[in-house]
Amino acid sequence: MQKKMINTIIKKIHYPKRLLKGLDDIDIDNLRDYLVGNKIFAVGIRMTNVCNYNCVYCGTSEKRGTNSKFTLTTDEYINIIEEANKIGVSTIILGGNGEPTFQKDIVKIIKQISKYNMIPVVFTNAYIFGDDNLCNKIHGISGEELLNVFDDAGASLIISCETIDAKKYNQIVGLDSFDVFMVAIDRIKKTKLVEPKFYNSIPLCRIAFSTVVMPINYNDCKTMKEFAHSLNGLIIFKLPSLHGSAATNSLQMFNVDEGNNIKEQLYDLSDKQATLQILNLACVAWALGISINNEGFYMSCMTDESNPYGRDINIRNTKIEKLLGKRKELISLCKTICPIKDKYYV
Repeated sequence: MQKKMINTIIKKIHYPKRLLKGLDDIDIDNLRDYLVGNKIFAVGIRMTNVCNYNCVYCGTSEKRGTNSKFTLTTDEYINIIEEANKIGVSTIILGGNGEPTFQKDIVKIIKQISKYNMIPVVFTNAYIFGDDNLCNKIHGISGEELLNVFDDAGASLIISCETIDAKKYNQIVGLDSFDVFMVAIDRIKKTKLVEPKFYNSIPLCRIAFSTVVMPINYNDCKTMKEFAHSLNGLIIFKLPSLHGSAATNSLQMFNVDEGNNIKEQLYDLSDKQATLQILNLACVAWALGISINNEGFYMSCMTDESNPYGRDINIRNTKIEKLLGKRKELISLCKTICPIKDKYYV
């Protein structure tokens, strides 16, 4: 039964309009081992809870702030990376309840991923790359130097950005930060992150813009797409998951009926249908990977903290290798892209 299902999935796979390095630059034939469940394509790791933004749609706002006493240490993050390398993981996804670039020792962590020839795929608001004072305070180097570390490590950046209208941008993120953000963008333009690359004759990007669509920025989608493509990047337009700040600020969001009415339009505008979608399949974090929060507990995906292996199963007591083959989402690859969004928009 599983073999037949996998063959059906393989036949339906195709490459999207633009590819993100670390997710989509994979030979379709090589996906078979991951679909069987004997290998993990990606390990997703949540990092710090600290963030300088207060986005109106933030899905992790309940835990955003200070880190707990149970937070993973740098050595524990390094151990996860080393184990991932041993079991053949291709990509390490770094996210967080906060801003991953604020993570202590992020330079050491990124370099360790690169050392093993894995691809770091990093969620970020990019602010720190434009604020040298802040970056020096956290990491002892300038924002431009930090950006070069990511660039030299071959990282891909998934940048949160809803608009390039300064007033709207600042309103959405809750901070007068647009000018610093644009300094970061100007610095990104000088790196290899924006160099044109291709995989199977399709544009291969190292920059992706993840754009949550709300009434305030709905009419900015075309401009955002042009902006992303001008940086040889790709863009994902998406509706917010209606929890966290999005639930608190529900009047600033499209309601479910409105969201369903524009969902197909957003798919058509997007280069991919979901932020961590691999090829035209489901989100890699829950379908072909394993995710770990910043206290070491396993999660269903990078946004769902329910533990699919048992409430007490933690990286500190159970190695990733022990969980190989226990993923149960294969059948859903034929049916959905993001089960989290499906809870709100059907």
